[in-house]
Amino acid sequence: LRLAPVLAAGAAAAACAGPPPAPGPAPVPPPAPPGSGGGGPALWAGTTGMHAARRLTWGATPSLAAEIDRIGLQAWLERQINWRAIDDSRMAGMLAPWPRPDMSAPALDADSPWKVAQELAAHETLRRCFSGRQLHELMVDFWSDHFNVHVHHGRARVHMGTYMRDVIRPHALGRFRDLLPAVGRHPAMLHYLDQAGSRADRGRIPNENYAREAMELHTVGSGAGYSQQDVVAVSYLLTGWTTDGRTGGFRYRADWHDPGPMVPDRRVLGWSRGSLSGDAAALAFMQHLATHPATARRVCHKLARRLVGEHVAPNSPLVDTAVSAYNSSGTDIAAVVRALVLSREFAESGGAKVRRPQSLVTQYVRALGVGWTQPANPDSFLWKIWGTLEQLGNANHAWPAPNGYPDASGAWLSVGALLARWNAAVYLAHGTVAGLEFDARATMDWSPDGTWGGWLTALADRIAGEAWPDGVRAAVLAEYGVTEQTKFRNWDHWAAPNVVAVLLQTAGFQRS
Repeated sequence: LRLAPVLAAGAAAAACAGPPPAPGPAPVPPPAPPGSGGGGPALWAGTTGMHAARRLTWGATPSLAAEIDRIGLQAWLERQINWRAIDDSRMAGMLAPWPRPDMSAPALDADSPWKVAQELAAHETLRRCFSGRQLHELMVDFWSDHFNVHVHHGRARVHMGTYMRDVIRPHALGRFRDLLPAVGRHPAMLHYLDQAGSRADRGRIPNENYAREAMELHTVGSGAGYSQQDVVAVSYLLTGWTTDGRTGGFRYRADWHDPGPMVPDRRVLGWSRGSLSGDAAALAFMQHLATHPATARRVCHKLARRLVGEHVAPNSPLVDTAVSAYNSSGTDIAAVVRALVLSREFAESGGAKVRRPQSLVTQYVRALGVGWTQPANPDSFLWKIWGTLEQLGNANHAWPAPNGYPDASGAWLSVGALLARWNAAVYLAHGTVAGLEFDARATMDWSPDGTWGGWLTALADRIAGEAWPDGVRAAVLAEYGVTEQTKFRNWDHWAAPNVVAVLLQTAGFQRS
């Protein structure tokens, strides 16, 4: 607590800072990756490995940063984009204690469906901490926000595991035009936005929820020029999309469908169904939404905010470049990511974002180099992680509205939120999370000369990848009544968890 004023000042400065200033002269670029031609410095030459690791993974480490510097950002990015080629086989054993995310809806209905939320959070946290598919995991999180489904929604809950496994994960770096209809036809979304019970037969009036959100949130955005009458027409167009009462999977029911006001020549956002009808017309409209210019700009802008920073404007040249990649590649998400990451704006954006809590927790784990040990009671890990993320206001899939968790720094920096972030650092530094035990005392062996100064330098180098913030290092020394040259005393080991926690609480760990 005596260090709190120092930490609070750093956090406040981090929160209030605007976009990062333009960097000085670019460092010597790494060797050109194979196939690049090597003709002059690449656009990514100014991007450091540490910045790329902080922004494009679930936690930077000095060794990962060094790897990116060694092979070059472009080569590392291509490996990550080709995520299926990265061996992830060890994850199956780590996730085995929590089977519910892989169970079918009928099976879950008979087996504690309320635990899906916690077990899915355990799966995702472990993947983020230990999977080699770091960029893919980042994009899975992005799309689960963009196509948000609340995990506590009554009927959607039992479909959340397959929604993530069969829809979001396979398409996270694929084509948006494939992802959009897959989302709309999955039972999790059908139930969450009330499409499963939307009917137009026998004079019934369809539910408008999914039709509205498919345009307002998932694609073109509310300013694209459609009307309330258009929403009604689309709700009729989509009738028939429902679920099978026996299996719980998708089912198209032609007997529930009536095109209503969506007559053959009616136009919505420039599209008319013409001779198409039923399910074919609904799918054609989804393809139109996916390739609409307003969708391209909105999706590319959201990706730019997530990967570069919230200072990026929708009409910026960076978004223009991303839109061009989206259109020319047939809505390929990987092409958009590549255009954004291999840009000068990305290289200049270090420190522009405040980590959202889920990312902060995994950053702690990865930075400390904590290994995974299967706990004797797996649920002890499950509940500790879920409770921590709940306290941080960022439990997995727990945002109740369809717009997903906010991607704005200010949303995560209230006084209460900052205290919760510090507490999370304490839990990890003191080794209180089952399965992620950490012995901070062992870090004292990192000191090359057995002094406090050598130890503090080693902690910063091996955990943070940068020096202690101004004032914090001196405050730590003063708190324990030592100097840089003080040799370890017999009782100093008790201070190790607290000192590590303070390093994790610094402003550098709050930003990416």
